[in-house]
Amino acid sequence: MKTIITVVAVVAIAFTGCKKEVTGPKGDKGDKGETGAAGTTGATGATGSTGATGAAGPQAKTFNFQLTFNSGDTYKVYSGVTGFNADDVILTFVKYENLPSQSYWTQLPLMLPGFVNIFPEFGESTGQLFINTQKTDGTTGSPWTTSNNTFDFKAVLISSSQRQAHPNVNWNDYNEVKEVLNLQD
Repeated sequence: MKTIITVVAVVAIAFTGCKKEVTGPKGDKGDKGETGAAGTTGATGATGSTGATGAAGPQAKTFNFQLTFNSGDTYKVYSGVTGFNADDVILTFVKYENLPSQSYWTQLPLMLPGFVNIFPEFGESTGQLFINTQKTDGTTGSPWTTSNNTFDFKAVLISSSQRQAHPNVNWNDYNEVKEVLNLQD
């Protein structure tokens, strides 16, 4: 009998220890607490692979312009060449002939026998391109006896690296230069 009373007492104590406290009806939700401190930064991930190299910017550019020589002129100035560096090259071409299906360009200097020499000079510090003219017989003064002598020109700005990269190009032939350097007129 003593054993049964001991077992009942142990079971009663066990149920009492597991007894759930009842506190009444559930109340309203309380105010939101403050944000806790930030956790530690995690490990840095692996470096991604290097992307493909983009296409190089233009290494040559064409500047199209027109100049009109009047009676008494010995030169004209074009000031539109931009983006050059001291080691760049400027090639200057003049339209020599214009046929219905093709324009022919020749590099300056140019001598039109019995008439005029046309030659360029480029000022690196100013970016000005001087197109000079002189009589072919060597006498002084303007070769122009009439006004409105209009010529079409192209100044081609070429980086020195492109000139070195294409040693076999005929730099006197505008069409070849245009093709090799993918020039846009």
